[in-house]
Amino acid sequence: MNDKYRPVAWACLTALVLAGLRYVPPYLLEQRKLDQQDRVLDLKELMYLKQNAVRTDAAPVPAAQNYSSGSQWL
Repeated sequence: MNDKYRPVAWACLTALVLAGLRYVPPYLLEQRKLDQQDRVLDLKELMYLKQNAVRTDAAPVPAAQNYSSGSQWL
């Protein structure tokens, strides 16, 4: 008798898991749509920065410092 319950239990468990994987709550669908829109905006921003050659990683170069030739005490 135990031999029949095991395959039936696996079949029921598999059916439940597959049914659960197919169901996606509405808030997750909305979050996915917002994530895709965010990625599109990121790509547009990247293309804009490349077209206008705006460097975001360049640090300003400090002005030249004129020091006296002698040693300095700090």
